[in-house]
Amino acid sequence: ETELRYILLCISCEHKGFKMSAEKISEKPLLLAEVKEFLEKRKAGKKKFDRAIHERLYDYCKRFVKLPRDKAMLLLQKLLEIKIQVGKRELQIPMEVACDIVNVLPRSREELEPFLAFLEHKQKILLLPKLKEEIASKILGVIREVLGSQ
Repeated sequence: ETELRYILLCISCEHKGFKMSAEKISEKPLLLAEVKEFLEKRKAGKKKFDRAIHERLYDYCKRFVKLPRDKAMLLLQKLLEIKIQVGKRELQIPMEVACDIVNVLPRSREELEPFLAFLEHKQKILLLPKLKEEIASKILGVIREVLGSQ
């Protein structure tokens, strides 16, 4: 399964031997709901997208977007507000991890496990089981809270 993690503001594209490249200006994680909305605006009244890649990306977003953009943004904001106390350090969930959580919308501790591993990797920490449970509980609580207000 193809995973959409980032859309670059400038894309390098290869099509049938013709190379069109642009300088990468910046890179930031996006929510699938944001990408879907952006593509809908780009299509704006046309029957088809200008490029086949946009059509494929839009189909992917339609298939996997789990929340409307406003709810997805609210969930993202609440996830980024979660504080994690590790020893004397206070950490937050990195943007990449939070975006992935919103895009996948895990509902159980088991479904959340890969994101906790990603969190450990991004923060370069090893979470003890008790702390992992506490973080999982906070994340799942925030997800339930946002879904409950739908």
